[in-house]
Amino acid sequence: MFRIPSKIECAWLSGFWEGEGSIHAGKKGINISISQVNKQPLDFCASLVNCGTVNGPYTRVAKGKPLHMFSISNFEEVQMFVACIWTWLSDKRRIQISNKLNKFKQGCLLRVEKAKTCKRGHE
Repeated sequence: MFRIPSKIECAWLSGFWEGEGSIHAGKKGINISISQVNKQPLDFCASLVNCGTVNGPYTRVAKGKPLHMFSISNFEEVQMFVACIWTWLSDKRRIQISNKLNKFKQGCLLRVEKAKTCKRGHE
């Protein structure tokens, strides 16, 4: 269950995500993540919000040092995380998040419409 961090914790999470994080939306879901060589700050992120996972290390071919990743892929928890950090985000990152959330929403609507018909297009 998502834990609502304090304002100071939200501000810290926002700065950390602003500099190191990413958001991805695809056909099957949405994901917000932060990648780091050092696992400790990622564990701290997970403990602040009481959700998400920290995985790794993953080997990077180009850079040589393995990466760890904190990620949240549950849609409701992604929304809560975004609400937590929103106040302190730059306009550029707010636009990025809005675009990804809209892309995810459109994908959900297309899946619902597709589910209403059979393979041959019958309703």
